[in-house]
Amino acid sequence: MQGCHRTKKRNAGSHLFDLGRLLPVVKPCCKRTTFEHNAGLRLVRSCHFFGAMLSPDHPHNLQSRHDHSCEYSRVVADYFQAQTKQVKVMKFAICHELYENCDWETQCGLIAEAGYTGIEVAPFTIGTDLISLPESVFRKMQVTAQSHGLQVIGLHWMLAKTNGLYLTSPDAAVRRKTAEYLRFLARMCRQLGGTVMVFGSPAQRNLLPGVTSEEATKYACEVFDQASAEFADQQVTLCLEPLTPKETNFMNTCAEAVGIIEQLKHPFIMLHQDVKAMLGAEQDSVSSLIHHFKNFCRHFHVNDSNLLGPGMGETDFHPILKALRDTQYRGWVSVEVFDYKPGAQHIAVESLKYMKRVLEDLDGSC
Repeated sequence: MQGCHRTKKRNAGSHLFDLGRLLPVVKPCCKRTTFEHNAGLRLVRSCHFFGAMLSPDHPHNLQSRHDHSCEYSRVVADYFQAQTKQVKVMKFAICHELYENCDWETQCGLIAEAGYTGIEVAPFTIGTDLISLPESVFRKMQVTAQSHGLQVIGLHWMLAKTNGLYLTSPDAAVRRKTAEYLRFLARMCRQLGGTVMVFGSPAQRNLLPGVTSEEATKYACEVFDQASAEFADQQVTLCLEPLTPKETNFMNTCAEAVGIIEQLKHPFIMLHQDVKAMLGAEQDSVSSLIHHFKNFCRHFHVNDSNLLGPGMGETDFHPILKALRDTQYRGWVSVEVFDYKPGAQHIAVESLKYMKRVLEDLDGSC
């Protein structure tokens, strides 16, 4: 089992001492009014939060909402303006599927030992018939992750290895089934403790014969709209992931993804940015894209065009991490790789070590 050997076992209760690493530093109590979407839009309560600026993936950070369009506009306009202090601490996670020969307990232990505080789940690694699994399976996974000081941050590869699901299908029944599955995944994500779902799944969004890009956009918006109420109920944000033309012929750039987001105008449907994808699909630099789409991005994957982790290819991450800091990005920075040959733990350790060196360099240049 390459990369699945542990040097020592953590205490089951060690997460109690690590919990502080999972949340950013927040200001004293600040009163805010919040609305909750639950089978319709209605005012629920006025409550006190522990800080004016909780992390966007914090379970209590449901922004004030009166109307989907109104709330969407406020979120994208005010999200970063309200943050007055530069973010110095980044939260690092890793997509767990590179530990392909390890059980969940071992994965969590190794990821924690590598220094991460978040773990991002690919649903297909759990089972082939997720809907039939009891909720207790996902709750147990959350508890196991917490016992190692980790937070399950969310899901990616959402439609991978599924049958009969397709985002841009001209068949209305297929689209309804796909929307239903996304609603299920939102509930599953919440049961795991996550708050973001990355919609990549290139094989389930390619343009089918006879389907134009405009028609595909219409079909995709329909699917996302049908599932959006569940995203709000579960306080889970669906993040649309642009991918390179080598992977898919639909939604290749950040601008194309944001075009869909602006059509939907829903505060729980936002943008995901991936370094490898931006390097392969965009004309602008990654750092400029971070700045340009800062009000839409809620999740960020780090990797390189050689399919390995940051620091293992030719890409310089100094301008990338600096741009995330400068734009006050407060979400997770999650490592996602596709070439596992160097070994899972080697990739995990070296990727994080490199990013921390970059941050030290940035601190030294201030």
